[in-house]
Amino acid sequence: MRPIEMICINCPLGCQLTVSRKADGALEVSGNNCVRGIEYAHTELENPLRRVTTTVNSGSMKVPRVSVKSSESVPVEEIFLIMERIEGFRLNRSCKCGDILIDHISGDIDLIATQDFTFSEGEVKI
Repeated sequence: MRPIEMICINCPLGCQLTVSRKADGALEVSGNNCVRGIEYAHTELENPLRRVTTTVNSGSMKVPRVSVKSSESVPVEEIFLIMERIEGFRLNRSCKCGDILIDHISGDIDLIATQDFTFSEGEVKI
């Protein structure tokens, strides 16, 4: 494996990492100023994870979208499947920040609201 250059995003330092694979298959990380850089490089190359952040259809004309996120980071290869599940979802009810809107959107990971939203009775639904 050729050395890979990456910038660690786990803390404000933004260390320039160089990652290479040793003969025994282990990853070797240099350029990090803390242990989080090593952890970041390993995760990013072995099993990259991302927190899904997006919006869902509220069903309201007044506030048409409500912001949401996954309760935990998910493997990168699952993001498009999760987004497909979210695409057809319509809230049509009030919620508070932190409420679970979709249980188990991927394994044990839920989709949670990141804002309060009040759906008014009698409001025109879209």
